[in-house]
Amino acid sequence: MMQNNLGGALQEFGELDGNAACLHQAIAAYQAALTIQTPKATPMDWAGTQHNLAIAYLTLHDLDQRADWLDKAKAAFDSALTLRTRQAAEYLWADSYGGLSKVSLAQFRLTGNRADLAQARSYLTEARVVFALDPNNVTLQDFDHLLTQIDAA
Repeated sequence: MMQNNLGGALQEFGELDGNAACLHQAIAAYQAALTIQTPKATPMDWAGTQHNLAIAYLTLHDLDQRADWLDKAKAAFDSALTLRTRQAAEYLWADSYGGLSKVSLAQFRLTGNRADLAQARSYLTEARVVFALDPNNVTLQDFDHLLTQIDAA
């Protein structure tokens, strides 16, 4: 957990300052955590670290627009979602599903492939339902902002 928490702190610094070096350190910390956290030993911690890793990759993509960061982010979200299922942990599932929407939207922006845009909308629409009961929920507001971006594309 210390490595995961270190990764979170480094990720925050990287996001605030646009500092790729901090994001790379965050990724290394998350990967170190994943050497101990396993789906069998600590399933939800492992899934949470996978989710965090995906966000770090997405943030790196925001800085340099490299498609390989999106591939890594998608793989990490997919890993997280093997345990963050809608049945087991609905809010965590929706959070990771929303992350997949961000990956698809970023892929659309890189390639112009409208199928990625449609996928982004699909992921987001499904995930949004979970948060829709509370209109003041920050995640719902973030999702609505993303939907506006998707509709404008």
